Amino acid sequence: MKKRVMSFLCALVLIFCFSLVTYAENEDIRPPEPPIDVESSDLGIIDGDEGTPPTRSTQNAILYEWNCSITINKQNNSLYMIGRQNAFYYSDQKLTLYLQKWDGTKWVDVTSWIFIEFNTTGILRDVSFSLYEHGNYYRVRGVHYAKYGSQTHTTESTAPYIYVE
Repeated sequence: MKKRVMSFLCALVLIFCFSLVTYAENEDIRPPEPPIDVESSDLGIIDGDEGTPPTRSTQNAILYEWNCSITINKQNNSLYMIGRQNAFYYSDQKLTLYLQKWDGTKWVDVTSWIFIEFNTTGILRDVSFSLYEHGNYYRVRGVHYAKYGSQTHTTESTAPYIYVE
C-alpha cells in the first residue's frame, strides 16, 4: 500500500513538472520595446495603419514632403516598406530605404535599397523583405535627397517600429 501511494505521488509530481515545462515553452516572451526617444529622429513619419501625414517643408527647399512606412504582409510572410518624396521642381532625386532591427540597445541596419530618378518631381517606391527573424522589432528609415541646379536638400524620415511575432 505504501509503495502504491509513493508511486502515485511520484507520478503526480512528474506530470506536474512536465506540464510546467510545456507551459513555459509555449509562453510568448517578447523582448523589451525600444525606448520612445530612439524610435524616431524626425517628424516625417507615417505608419500605413495610422495614416499620419507626411512631413511638409515650408522653407526654401526642394522637397516639400517625404515619409516612409513599414507593415507586415501576412499573405506572403514579408515586411512591406514604402518610401516617398515630392519636390517643388523637376530635380534629380535619390531615395534610400534602410530596414533596421532593434538589437536591444540601438537600431542596426539590416539591408538597404537605393532608388534614383532624374528630372522628376517625386519618387514613390515599395519593397518587400522576407528574410527577417521572428521575435524582433523592425522599422524603416528613409533618407531623402534632391538636387536642383546647385541647390541640394537632404532630410530623413523614420517609421514607427513594428514587432514581428
